[in-house]
Amino acid sequence: SYKKLNKILRPWKEEVFVPNIKSGDRIFESACGDGVNLVITAEILQESSSSMKDIWIYGNDYAIDAIGVAEQIWSSDEVAKLANKGTFCPGDSSRLADFVPASSFDLAYTGYLVPLIPNFPNAKTEEESWRYSVSLCNT
Repeated sequence: SYKKLNKILRPWKEEVFVPNIKSGDRIFESACGDGVNLVITAEILQESSSSMKDIWIYGNDYAIDAIGVAEQIWSSDEVAKLANKGTFCPGDSSRLADFVPASSFDLAYTGYLVPLIPNFPNAKTEEESWRYSVSLCNT
């Protein structure tokens, strides 16, 4: 759920993203799925500073249906208050150089890959998988 994912991701995003993103920056998530991870990111950034008003959000995903959902979510009035919607496009994240110009973004990351990797690594729950992946990022 959104609340569960937000709870898991929030501490790391507050530590890593908040001090490094400023108003006007452009954020790109590769393999963004339906764009919910970007919503969480934008929400955290906006909560961190009243001057964080001009963030631009972009993403890609291999699944065309997911891009359609991301477009819908980021076109909603509620989410539009968090950040500006850039472009969401279908594309293979292993070939980003084919469709994303170099130096286009202030922050580029990939987020939610865990569901594509069953038992990552032998985790009993999705939360255990996230904790493991976060531990890898912190090493």
